[in-house]
Amino acid sequence: MQSENTQKGFAEANVSPSPTNFTVEQISMSKLHAFRGHPFKVVDGKELDALTDSIRSEGIHEPLIVRPLEGATGEFEVISGHRRLRAAQRVGLDTVPTIIHYIDHNAAAIEVVDGNLHRHHLLPSEQAAAIKLKFDALQHQGRASAQNAPRLTVEEIGEGLGISRDKVKRLKKLNDLNETLLEMIDAGKIGLISGCDLAQLSSEQQEQLAAYIAEHDRYPSGVQAQELKKLAKSNKLDLDTIAGILSKDQTTSILAQDADARVKAAALAFSSRFPAGMSAQEIYDRIDNLLAQHHDAIFDIPKTDDTASSNTDADQASQTEDANFE
Repeated sequence: MQSENTQKGFAEANVSPSPTNFTVEQISMSKLHAFRGHPFKVVDGKELDALTDSIRSEGIHEPLIVRPLEGATGEFEVISGHRRLRAAQRVGLDTVPTIIHYIDHNAAAIEVVDGNLHRHHLLPSEQAAAIKLKFDALQHQGRASAQNAPRLTVEEIGEGLGISRDKVKRLKKLNDLNETLLEMIDAGKIGLISGCDLAQLSSEQQEQLAAYIAEHDRYPSGVQAQELKKLAKSNKLDLDTIAGILSKDQTTSILAQDADARVKAAALAFSSRFPAGMSAQEIYDRIDNLLAQHHDAIFDIPKTDDTASSNTDADQASQTEDANFE
């Protein structure tokens, strides 16, 4: 175990000791708590079942990372290992192996986010909550002045994740949505950009929108989300106007716009089908290319011998392009 003086030094310096100096300690399950504000969901399913079976037969190979809770002697907050903790609970273990990091909550929050945001298949709501958690932690650490903190923290988070600052801002904005609308975004029913527009609605307006969607099974397109945001900003949005917008046929309004507007409208309407961060023109071009490549199949036009080989080449090119989006 680390000496008391060493532990005190870690806490005062607000850093964790080198992993090579850590001592693994068995801590009672009753003394461990999930990280406050933990943004990543622990979902029961096949993966957790497999982890549970592994722990039941072989034990926990990788210790949990924890930190002491302030004002609670002998109590610890989990930084890394929430799935292992859940599996251990299912197995019925009394204690689990841990490594203690003597750091404050803000430093721990950054560790939680940095250790998980590169995982595959994160939901938009998880990414949004994680970005907000790190954003707040960086500001609380005083890493930037009050005047330039928002800009610097957004840039730092974006650089660390390899994404644009605009995408960071969009994901962070999703935290202003209610739980019901967030679930629709996670399910792919509403696109990320549309979600950012809907985040401009008040809590009451969001509840009205969610209720209308649940009753009528009509989800806002990108164009409709923009219209809802515009009316909300002018204090003209209520349940009747929400119903009027979502019940409209978008085809007529889209065709009435000029060419540039049609590109944006078409792209926004299908934004949930494409990776977040793609521009309207990129989405529009992608759709146009796919329609050109699969025109005959879409419109049920029989292939002739002359076109069979060329269509095969187009299909192979399309599969190569599709692989880039997985």
